Amino acid sequence: MDPRVSQFRKAVAAVLQNRQREEIHSPELAPAAVLMAFYEKEGQILLSFTKRTDHVPYHKNQISFPGGAREKQDTSLLHTALRESAEEVGLDTSTVEMLGVLDDTPTIASKFVITPYVAFLNTPPRFHINSEEVAEVIEVPLDTLLDHRNAREETQVVDGKTHQVFFYDYAGHTIWGATARVLRRFLDLLYPALPDATTPSPPHRPSD
Repeated sequence: MDPRVSQFRKAVAAVLQNRQREEIHSPELAPAAVLMAFYEKEGQILLSFTKRTDHVPYHKNQISFPGGAREKQDTSLLHTALRESAEEVGLDTSTVEMLGVLDDTPTIASKFVITPYVAFLNTPPRFHINSEEVAEVIEVPLDTLLDHRNAREETQVVDGKTHQVFFYDYAGHTIWGATARVLRRFLDLLYPALPDATTPSPPHRPSD
């Protein structure tokens, strides 16, 4: 195994498992889960995203992680994340090595609370897209996400409340909204653990 991949897996697991994550319990928010699935391909560590179609009920045409709302048959939110990933992109869940769980993240418009699971795939995935839900899979190199030149943020006011909105640009795509907030939190946690794998100066300020 590439030493950098091994370092990445160990660093992510250590960071996520040695902290108290933030949980949100609210009757006004429906539980949902997503899977941040990293893997090695052609010498790079990649993270897969999906571009949603305009047939889905929420977040049409936006870029997201595979995942969705918890259903009655799901035994856990991890079950939700894995089931949805298999349904949306044909993920072989037997290749998944769980590394940890990030903070719960609420969505502003659709009223979900998202639990993000972070995993490493032991083999590069062979995607089989559900065309009703997914328009395409976007594979983004970790180095691209860690490069501050591909990230930006804005202050926006929604319903009288001020929000920091984050954006990540890659190959003509823009990642924003709840997905970008989840990603931002992950990168803020990861950066100190992998100083040799990033650009010379930290691309992200610590989150409030």
